[in-house]
Amino acid sequence: MRTRTRKEREVHLRLLEKALVDGVEPDDLVTAAPQKFGMTTTQAKRDLHTVYRRLAEAGERIRLHADENVSLALSLKRRTRVLRDAIGQGERKLALEAEKEICKLLGIYPQERTHRADVTGGQDLERALDAAIESELAKLAAASEAEAAHATQTNGRTETGRFAVV
Repeated sequence: MRTRTRKEREVHLRLLEKALVDGVEPDDLVTAAPQKFGMTTTQAKRDLHTVYRRLAEAGERIRLHADENVSLALSLKRRTRVLRDAIGQGERKLALEAEKEICKLLGIYPQERTHRADVTGGQDLERALDAAIESELAKLAAASEAEAAHATQTNGRTETGRFAVV
């Protein structure tokens, strides 16, 4: 097996990096690289290790020096690639999921609630409903008593406007 030039190795590293970003499993890359590039499995593992190291270094630089727009752009790029591949392979469900993620990243959907309001006041739902029903029944009973008291004051007549109906 002949020795690779630096240029060939860089091309191989770039292709391995792209395949990783596209979601190809590392074991599949180690298996396919010797057949595709004419290298040994050990060289493929070393190249994969080099790619991981480079990606980690790039990630550190991005976290240290870039703002959130860079990570947003990278996320959008990955999801766009997934969307394109899913459409090409006719996988509708995966394509729709990728499209949904893209829309979320772009802020097209309204913000999701991060917490729910506690309408029960710390009670379980059944107790809260029972308490609400009892409260409404108490209001109805109070309104009924007030109406009865008003009727006794007017000697059983119901008043409509200014005139009393007997």
